[in-house]
Amino acid sequence: MPCRRKGAKFEQISEFERGKIVGLREAGLSYRAVAARVQRNISTIMRVSKQWTDEGRTARKSGSGPRNVTSTPDD
Repeated sequence: MPCRRKGAKFEQISEFERGKIVGLREAGLSYRAVAARVQRNISTIMRVSKQWTDEGRTARKSGSGPRNVTSTPDD
């Protein structure tokens, strides 16, 4: 029987962490240095930084995330 891979374990980045990433990048630290400081993957740092420079925001897009299973009146 083939081995099943477990899903990657991750957690959302808080707004505080996103702000910290942006602040450290604006202070002149490299992507690698910021990743080491906040203990996140370098690709995450690059994505948050790019989102800040391109769109001027760090918050997640509205509507992102899993859909509601129940209807609004049921809640």
